Amino acid sequence: MGAREGLTDDAREVRYALGDAWQICDALGLLDGPRSYQKQARGLLVRCPWHDERTPSCSVYRGDDGTIAVRCHGCGASGDALSLVAIVSGLDARRDFRAVLEEGARIAGIRLASLDGSSSSAPRPVRAPRPPAPRDDGPAPLGDDAFAELADALLELCPVAGEPDVRAYLEGRGIAGWAMGWGALPGDRARLGEVRDALVDRVGRDAWLRSGLAHATDPTRGTSKAGDWMFAEHRLVIPWRAPGVSGAVETFQRRPIRATRDGEPKYVATTGRPIRHPYGCEDALEELGDGVELAIVEGAIDTLAMRELVRRHRRPRAVVGIPGVEHWAKHLAMLGELARGRVVVIALDADAAGERHVAELAQALLGKGAARIDRVRPTTGKDWADLTEKKANTP
Repeated sequence: MGAREGLTDDAREVRYALGDAWQICDALGLLDGPRSYQKQARGLLVRCPWHDERTPSCSVYRGDDGTIAVRCHGCGASGDALSLVAIVSGLDARRDFRAVLEEGARIAGIRLASLDGSSSSAPRPVRAPRPPAPRDDGPAPLGDDAFAELADALLELCPVAGEPDVRAYLEGRGIAGWAMGWGALPGDRARLGEVRDALVDRVGRDAWLRSGLAHATDPTRGTSKAGDWMFAEHRLVIPWRAPGVSGAVETFQRRPIRATRDGEPKYVATTGRPIRHPYGCEDALEELGDGVELAIVEGAIDTLAMRELVRRHRRPRAVVGIPGVEHWAKHLAMLGELARGRVVVIALDADAAGERHVAELAQALLGKGAARIDRVRPTTGKDWADLTEKKANTP
């Protein structure tokens, strides 16, 4: 799929932000009941939006580069996440490229400065024998203060200590003591409904529907109803906070505590609320005194695992986590502020993706004033949580 000059970087950002096959298919209305899709090892098989069919034959999956690839085994159509957005939205992938990016950014919950303003091309209806399933555009997301109020209420109603199986999961990973500020949704559907009702009582139904945690409308597809939880089985609730004294919750990540099923995302984000700052930055700003190193890892769980390893070995080290190695540049301003004048330990996962980005990140941080860059890897396994699970002895 081509891009006009000046939009290449934005196209790349949107493609990476739309990296979850399950979420993009759900947002585009392609999960039209249980017979409309089949789970696959790397994604989903859905009814092809390029041609009329009753049986799913179009693969939507995450490729080796971390972005969505699409290929229909029936008609041969292929493309990427933006191609899928274009065809379902009734847009021409080349002529209406700006509108495609706007729609992709909206679905991903990100804002691109170069796309501010109205689109030069208005969406047109899909020209296909089978009309698309109803789209759930939903109301505007909550503002930061309103979401922080709702988030505090959710964490109060659903503490980790209140769900023994979630607490056991965190203990098995060796980070339970660090995760007491996280949340845990009830596994019982009735209790989950009670939590929803309690949140509605506190913040109002409008705020709940705009929270990014609930279905905002009553779609005719599937069985979801307005106000029901999205991804109810993703019960571990991880708060990502803003820097500053208050450390207000800006967004949640959630994941199941069981093994994920085929095609199911391991992590789900809060719709319309992208991660803006590295995990733990509010703590690091207070911890980074003289002689304290800064460690950069991937994700919230590895942040807590590294903190546990640092505690065991009494290292003067503050730890922050980026949500995904390919998105480090989005967090460079905060990382640079934290790294200035000190030793930085880059502790990304021991995999190909981590290795690809280490040199770029190191160079960028040196340019921001870091005194020295060290690279460390887990001695066992892929990430630092593997070490805390095995009760290893070296950070």
